[in-house]
Amino acid sequence: MPDPVENALYVTRADGLDHYEPRYSRLYFGNEFCQRLIPGAKELDIAVGFAESKGLGFTLLTPYVTNDGMTGVQKLLDRLSERSVGSEVVFNDWGVFRLIRKSYPGLRPVLGRLLNKMKRGPRLMRFLGFTPLETKEYLRSCSLETPHYQRFLQESGIRRAELDNVFQGIGLDLHDSALRASIYVPYAFVTTTRFCQASACEDAGMEDEVGILECKKECRKYTFTLHHPAMPAPLFSKGNTKFVRNSEIPENLLSRGIDRIVFEPEIPM
Repeated sequence: MPDPVENALYVTRADGLDHYEPRYSRLYFGNEFCQRLIPGAKELDIAVGFAESKGLGFTLLTPYVTNDGMTGVQKLLDRLSERSVGSEVVFNDWGVFRLIRKSYPGLRPVLGRLLNKMKRGPRLMRFLGFTPLETKEYLRSCSLETPHYQRFLQESGIRRAELDNVFQGIGLDLHDSALRASIYVPYAFVTTTRFCQASACEDAGMEDEVGILECKKECRKYTFTLHHPAMPAPLFSKGNTKFVRNSEIPENLLSRGIDRIVFEPEIPM
């Protein structure tokens, strides 16, 4: 009997396909955090072909974008709609959603984890033990539990939303709604920006330069670990985004409408 919780593999580039194992029934491919890391059409073809050869469902991940980035996303959507009708597209930018809804009816939009606004910082664990129950419940939920928002998503053709595996736990209950959710393990994103802290990190004399600089994809080579007394767990700085690691998978996922686990073998940048 198949596992009722779907297991998905998340890779950001084609060489990550080596992480595939038979337990996975879906492939997540792409990037959520940086438009400069949007894969090209050739890489997309490799990933889609791999998914087809293994009988996997396919999900394309897309980041928040500028107008230039939207052009790159559109090229991928053009190609994906030709190669794999019915595939999912995770959007983290409402402009990308508008493009999907307007021009790609054969693709299924999924609300990205950058848009659910759940509280993610590990600092919460320092005071969670002595906060009121109402506050704890608030910190473990997000707007996805609001009936009006659920209705908006349903009317917009959005049937799935993505969640981070936050330290305070997830109190969200979608079981009685039309919405289903995925949870990402083990890396939860904490915060992201267009300013990349890895940019020019190899260039002597550029230590004090701040800005949106030329990209040499240094984030693919370097990860910086950040420690602070206020943080019960280290942060991992990868390019323009901070992550935290939480490997403990919550219990009773299905009873709360969470029917997919997205496994990240590497920090997804």
